[in-house]
Order: sequence, then structure tokens, then C-alpha cells
Amino acid sequence: MNAVESMGGIMVQPSRTLTEIDPSDVAVFILPGGDRWEKHLREPDLLDTVTQLDANRTSIAAICAATTFVVANRFVRGRKHTSNGLAYLRQHVPNYHDASKYVDQPAVRDSGLITANGLADVEFAREIMAELDVLTEDERNRWAQLFRGGRIPGDT
Repeated sequence: MNAVESMGGIMVQPSRTLTEIDPSDVAVFILPGGDRWEKHLREPDLLDTVTQLDANRTSIAAICAATTFVVANRFVRGRKHTSNGLAYLRQHVPNYHDASKYVDQPAVRDSGLITANGLADVEFAREIMAELDVLTEDERNRWAQLFRGGRIPGDT
């Protein structure tokens, strides 16, 4: 497999293809953001993989424009979710039917679905940690304050 370069220039070396994923070996499947999602590229292998993971009740996490994939392919199914704005989802997903469950917050977690807007990287990571039961809630919040605020919470 070839390395993939992100919009920000980060090189990632995949360890397996989508068809090689063992659903029982996935705790959270993360869909990273980027403008590629806005072009409505249909990738059957990705859709098949996420559908299988969702059926297996594997947590799905999407940030920024990746939320359009989750919404367009009806993975929301009545769960609370967020994105880069309600108008953004309506623009990029013409058949969007879950607006009543849209929450205007940086990141939202509901029954195995984690979504975040494109500026909520820290909050997105905090919700993934919560989903995986990493750290206590207070420790996660302190961690988020540290990385969002750039200083140790409580330090003067």
C-alpha cells in the first residue's frame, strides 16, 4: 500500500486495506475530515466497511466534512450529532432527514456515534476517549482544558 498525504501534509502509511479490516478488532472507526467528502465521492469499499462495523455496533467517529458521509449514508438513525453547521449539512446532503437530532456543539457522542465540527479536534478526541472509557470524566476534561487552553488547568 502506498502512503497517503493529508490536506495538511501529514504522511500516513496504512497497515491494511478496508477489505482486510476485521470488524471484531476495531474499537472505534475514525473518519477524518477534509474537503474530499464534499465532492460526494462514492467509495463502495468504505461504505461496505462502515455498514458492517455499524451492524456490529462498533463505534463510528466522524469529524468535519466526514460527518456528511455519516449523514448521507443514514448512519445517524435518530442519534444526536453535529457537524460544521446545520446549513452545511443541508447544503452537502440534500436528503438530510435527521435535522431534529442536530446539536450545535463542538462534539457530540450518542450511542456509539461520535461527530464533531472541523474546529473541535480536542473535543472530538475527548469524546473518543470517553467512548473507549479512557481516563475518568474529570481527567478527560482536564486533558481537554490543557490542550484547548495551552496551559495546565489550575496553574497560575
